[in-house]
Amino acid sequence: MDDTIHELTGVDPQPMANEVGIDEDDAGTVLNDVMPILKRKLELAAAKTGSSNIEVRRTKKLINDEVPKVLSNYALTHLKNNRKFLAFLVKLLFGLTDKQARKLIDKIKKQSPQALAEQLAAQLGIHPTEIQTFTKKIIPKIRSYSKSMLRKKLENERSIEDPEKYYQFIIDNVFIDEFENHPFIRSTTDASNQAILNPEALDTAYQLLGTWVREVAAELR
Repeated sequence: MDDTIHELTGVDPQPMANEVGIDEDDAGTVLNDVMPILKRKLELAAAKTGSSNIEVRRTKKLINDEVPKVLSNYALTHLKNNRKFLAFLVKLLFGLTDKQARKLIDKIKKQSPQALAEQLAAQLGIHPTEIQTFTKKIIPKIRSYSKSMLRKKLENERSIEDPEKYYQFIIDNVFIDEFENHPFIRSTTDASNQAILNPEALDTAYQLLGTWVREVAAELR
């Protein structure tokens, strides 16, 4: 283990890579090179404002403006919209719990369902001529099936105890099953040759499910 990484963050690259779902070398670069720069930027901002409190506006600037610039310097641009990764960064930078970090990132990176559908299309490598079919026909079908499953879950249990686990179940049985019916959607497989979503697409699918579960919860009130 790199002593510099542990000294700066108290976090080892391998567990971070597993938790966030990124390459271990990328995790090492983040912890050893990216984190010190972001910590310094926060220190400078705190000195300038005279406050070290977590402010949504300041954090939003860091996540939307500074993080992409720093990541691009280390060929890590593919991580800039990965919510699990961003939540992990925020957790380390501000000493938050996992739940607090996810909530803060959700507030900062909130997108409309249409924007998320278009983002997912790009992450799946869908040709521009097929994007309208994807967003207007395929996603509404997935939304309908997903909301039916979410509604049944909430009616029976009133809350989803482990949302990430249940979202993954829906992704495997609704999203991926539907995607495999359309040749223009680029497939990704794991070591066992099972169809999966790439990390960026998986993160966006989680966001869509989060939007839909809020819709269902509002409908059940």
